[in-house]
Amino acid sequence: MSNEKKTWRQTAGILLSVCALGMACCSLFLCFSSDIWYDELFTVGFVSQPVGRMISLAARDVHPPLYYLMVKAAVELVHLFAPGADAVIICKVVSVLPYLALLGYSLTLIRKKYGWLCSGLFSFCILAMPQMANYTTEIRMYGFALFFITAAFLHAGELLEGGGKRHLAAFTVYGIAAAYTHYFAAVAAAALYVGVAVLLSVKKKEERVKYLLVWLFCAGISVLAYLPWLPAAVSQVSQVRESYWILPLTLSCFGGCVKFMLKPSTGYQLLDYGLAVVLFALLAAFLIHAFLKRKDRERNPGRDGYAFLGLCVLAGTALFGIAVSFLMRPVFIYRYMLPAAGCYWFCFSYFLSRQKKALVLVPSLLVLLFVGAADYSAFVQGEVMKKEQMTRTEEELAKIGAEDIVLFNFDQVQAVTGWYLPRESYLYGGTPETLIREMFPGVYAVSGEEWIDQQLESGKTVWFIGSGLARDGILKEWQKRGIKSVETADSCLLERYWFNIYRLGRQP
Repeated sequence: MSNEKKTWRQTAGILLSVCALGMACCSLFLCFSSDIWYDELFTVGFVSQPVGRMISLAARDVHPPLYYLMVKAAVELVHLFAPGADAVIICKVVSVLPYLALLGYSLTLIRKKYGWLCSGLFSFCILAMPQMANYTTEIRMYGFALFFITAAFLHAGELLEGGGKRHLAAFTVYGIAAAYTHYFAAVAAAALYVGVAVLLSVKKKEERVKYLLVWLFCAGISVLAYLPWLPAAVSQVSQVRESYWILPLTLSCFGGCVKFMLKPSTGYQLLDYGLAVVLFALLAAFLIHAFLKRKDRERNPGRDGYAFLGLCVLAGTALFGIAVSFLMRPVFIYRYMLPAAGCYWFCFSYFLSRQKKALVLVPSLLVLLFVGAADYSAFVQGEVMKKEQMTRTEEELAKIGAEDIVLFNFDQVQAVTGWYLPRESYLYGGTPETLIREMFPGVYAVSGEEWIDQQLESGKTVWFIGSGLARDGILKEWQKRGIKSVETADSCLLERYWFNIYRLGRQP
């Protein structure tokens, strides 16, 4: 390859890396907002507990505890120096850290081994591709699960090429950390282990036994390290029954997986689907080309096979979840592919960066840039809009007095609003989740108009925060019973929940 071509590729890789760093900084800026949703409430609720109680509560949830321990450590550390710092903002900033760590890996390990273009492409994809940016600010474990699996994958690549004890230790530790972060990260780690074993089995005979023994050692250490949590894991998995919130899958889930990973958010449905098809076709073409050119002297079939493993880790994770959901009970939703998404985007970046013809490389880069720019800008616009709406919502909630009665018709809105209104609240016609009641004791359930009548007759001010279509039916039913409602605020947005606020009273 000529020096001119190398310089062009290097410049493109550097610019992509700068774009990725800029997006990471933008995500850090967007963390300075106090809005959270129901899943995030579990995180902030857990980390507000003492460590022992936090682990006890987490063991009754459906996720392992490592993420909560890391976030709690960060919150406690910051509060040592800044006691008044907003815990929500601290938690959001923590969510950006694994992406910054991945950028570090990209600028060091990937750049040195695969070049600037692959490094820049990977950095850009890990932040800008569909779904990726959303989890840079969300207070959940997906970013760390993504980091642990991707880092284990990168160190596995070093092991396959004769890397030393440092890479062996990192591969093992990151795999264990992933399993302690999310159960589908554990599935992705298992898929990675299987893929590494397959690649080791095709090595030269004199190397094969040695490397497979090393693989068995890593696998054995990982199993032993997970044994202390295994009883809690079995208990958590047993909670996922037919009545669990995850819905049954249909055969369309296979297309749904592709759509989740590749469909951007330009605002135009046809364009979004068309771009998803183009991205899918590009990777398929790259893989076919690599297979056909596998005997080319300039190619490295070992590295091609390793990069293809990135796609296999994602596919294996999704297929395992789909198979269990069909054969046993629904356990899989599309975002559970996120831990393996870094492996997939490395695969894409590697094969794209290997293209030599400008006629292929330049249009592919332009498509990728357009998808990334559209998706990340949509993420930023959504976050800014939620931040602006949150200001108005907090102003409306501030009008509710400390002694007033607050009713809800949706448990998630009740729970999240309780973070901003730390007082007793009541869910009409339902029951709040057990863990929410334990972490936030002022959350109650109530049924029947008689209770509302009693509160109004006692002189209490009663508010109703109504969500969704069910709100209108409840208001009509109350009206028949002589309870009037006056709307004081409409279309308030709390992160992702829209609701109206009503003040209730007796009809004259």
